[in-house]
This record gives sequence, C-alpha cells and structure tokens, in this order.
Amino acid sequence: MKKIVVLYPSHYEQSMGGAEMQIKYFIRACRHEGHEVHYIYEDKGNVIKNEEGIILYPMSKIPKIKFCGKGWFLYRNQINTILHKIKPDVIYTRLGSSWIYFAAEYARKNNVKHIHALASDLDVSRNFLKKIYPFFTPIENHYINAGLKKATSVITQNKYQQQQLLDRFKKCGIRVNQMTESIDATHIVKNTTTNKGR
Repeated sequence: MKKIVVLYPSHYEQSMGGAEMQIKYFIRACRHEGHEVHYIYEDKGNVIKNEEGIILYPMSKIPKIKFCGKGWFLYRNQINTILHKIKPDVIYTRLGSSWIYFAAEYARKNNVKHIHALASDLDVSRNFLKKIYPFFTPIENHYINAGLKKATSVITQNKYQQQQLLDRFKKCGIRVNQMTESIDATHIVKNTTTNKGR
C-alpha cells in the first residue's frame, strides 16, 4: 500500500468540472488498488460528504488581495507542513498553479514521485514575463514552469501538449487522451442483429 496525495486547489464536491471528475476517477482507481489517499485543498466552507472515504486536509483559506489575482503560492507553508506530516510515496497535481512546483520540490528532496496531469494547452504555453497583471500572475507562471521542469512525470492530453512539453521543458510527456473509469466488459450489450437485404 502506498500513500498517495492529491494536491488540488478545490475538492471535487465543491465544484465539478472535467478536471475534477478525472481526479475522482483517479482516486477511485487508487482506492481500488488498496492505496491510502490523502487530499489537500483550499477550504471553501462547503460540507464534504467524502463518499470515497479518503483522508482530507482542508487548508485555511487565505483572503484574496484586490488587484493581485490568484496567489496560490501563499499556501506554500501550509502545503509543506501537511506533506511532511503525511510523508507520501506519490504526489498527484493537476491545474496550472504554483502547487506544481511545491509538489515537485518536496518530491525531489524526499525521493518520492510527483505526477502532474495537464488540464489545458495553456499549462504548457505560459510566459511568466509576458503578463504582469494581475500582480501575482508572473509569480504563479514562474512556479508553474519551474514545476513542470522538475516533475517526475507529466501526463498530457494531446499531441500539442506533448510537443510543447518537449520543446519548452525538454520533457517527454505520457499522453492519455481522456481518463475515464474502467468498464466491466460483461456489462456491455452488443447489438448482434444484422440488416439483411440492404
């Protein structure tokens, strides 16, 4: 059994999109294999039912500073404290934020694996000097790019992301077009009728 940490800004029960759904699939697969799953996220005050029965670490929300944008890097100390407490074997991140770098940094120092799954094409095409407003944006972009370079493995969704990752970060990505749950083949009903005479 391995300790697996999912490090993502929100819990999928707080808001559900494509990335959150795939995180849910990932967690279910880990649980099915008997691994211990820990989830670190920003506490938005929502009630989490935690149907998957994983170990939750809601972090105290840091108030937003007007005109500064998303300051995910402000959670660095909270994240590091929790990671040192858990002592994970694998860290899984998704979404372009400075949390990629914090996961990669911890993984390198503690000889564990960090897997980052790209959520969009933008995640591999950011230029941290191009956009200086909101004020936190260049800081976040710097951490994102540095994190992608240090990640143990990066999962890409398409050929463009795979090529950008190679060109910009000298890293070979693992292409998974769409992550979905496995389906038991016995539940698939095949249409065996034929249309003769056509």
